[in-house]
Amino acid sequence: EAEILKNIEKELWGEIEGHIGTYDFLFFLPPEFAPREDGVRVYTDKIGEISNRIQQFLTANNIKYYELRGSVQDRADQALKIMKV
Repeated sequence: EAEILKNIEKELWGEIEGHIGTYDFLFFLPPEFAPREDGVRVYTDKIGEISNRIQQFLTANNIKYYELRGSVQDRADQALKIMKV
């Protein structure tokens, strides 16, 4: 279980390393509702823990991000306001 989370963190860092400084905005969307059990999504029972690890990763690496909460529409509205679109 801990190994799964370490692999997720390693994969996340591998994806953004060297590119993070080129992003104008980084949005963190914590889970607001349970994920749909559709047979495609994995680790749905760990979604809260994974989300916490991602947020800890961003904070620990001093990566500026905006946390968006609420409904899909609320989050979209928040993102557009931040981007001043």
